[in-house]
Amino acid sequence: MVRNFRMIFAAVLAAAGGAALASPQPCADVLTSYASCSGTTCAEIVSQHAECFAGGSATSNTQINATVFNQASAISRAIASRSGQAGPGPVASAESGSGLAAGGSQAWNLWASHGRNVSRISYTNTAGTNTRTDNNIDNTVLGGDYALSPKMALGLSLAIDRSNGAGSLAGGPPNITGTSGYTLAPYLGYQIDKVWALDASAGWGKGRYTAGAVKAEANRWFATGNLSYNRWVGNWQYTGKFGYLHGNESYGDTRNNGAVVARTATRNSVDQARVGVQASYWMNGFMPYAGMGYALDFNRSTNNGAGVDPIGRRAWVYSLGVNFFSLSSKITGGIAYEQEGGRTSSRSETLTANLNFRF
Repeated sequence: MVRNFRMIFAAVLAAAGGAALASPQPCADVLTSYASCSGTTCAEIVSQHAECFAGGSATSNTQINATVFNQASAISRAIASRSGQAGPGPVASAESGSGLAAGGSQAWNLWASHGRNVSRISYTNTAGTNTRTDNNIDNTVLGGDYALSPKMALGLSLAIDRSNGAGSLAGGPPNITGTSGYTLAPYLGYQIDKVWALDASAGWGKGRYTAGAVKAEANRWFATGNLSYNRWVGNWQYTGKFGYLHGNESYGDTRNNGAVVARTATRNSVDQARVGVQASYWMNGFMPYAGMGYALDFNRSTNNGAGVDPIGRRAWVYSLGVNFFSLSSKITGGIAYEQEGGRTSSRSETLTANLNFRF
């Protein structure tokens, strides 16, 4: 609502000063112009109206981070939550057994996670004017796993995502966009010893992009692996994690009012390395924590040569949250806030809640 008032106020000021506020150009008209363009004109259209092209390099990288990479993080948290050593140290020591199976009486682990990511990309396009894209992405992940042994668990997860976005040129009225999709991912967790653990996952799914009469379909897949360290010192828990993530999103040619627009198929992939540390404190069933991490997109590829890459490849990631443990009912959960900063022209923040039930 506040954003709408700001846009109305800006339009009134422009009219009062005799200035002409740019009229919004619907994505359907943008794609019509693109269908008949050539050379550098095509590059300018893509750069100035990135929100109208499914799988644009900047927005696609943001989408990959907020969907399949978010799912991979949810899986890793679920694996950590079922480990006896991931629970409160003094209490876990008193429980029968340790490791993934926690004594064999908790072989099954069912869990759910929901996260909302809010991102903003603002950069100068090839024509020298400012382009801005905002996205709100909701991602719900459901999963379950079974302990094959006290050290190993095998599971399956399903993520369903939906987003709404808005893109504008030089502060003009925005084009409204939306995406939706799903990803199915099996995963594996392995407890090496009391302090070291591994988890890995891979997933495949579909995505859909809409902007009025403009529509496109995508295939997606990802693969990740994490090495985690976990140590208790009294009531303090210290953890560290190093991870590798690969995400791929491939859109077919866009359809504009049902007609295929040639040269709009896109393929984007990201290889990312993450390292992070976290400190938690056990408080009679609750564990508040703070963490800091570093993410590096060390490799990106795209066939969208007309696009730009304004979001930057490096980011610091800060997190605050609290986990809770109910050992009698075998339920754990938590809520966390995460903010990503340091990229060239983008900001991203995520609020996540999760719940685990072991039996």
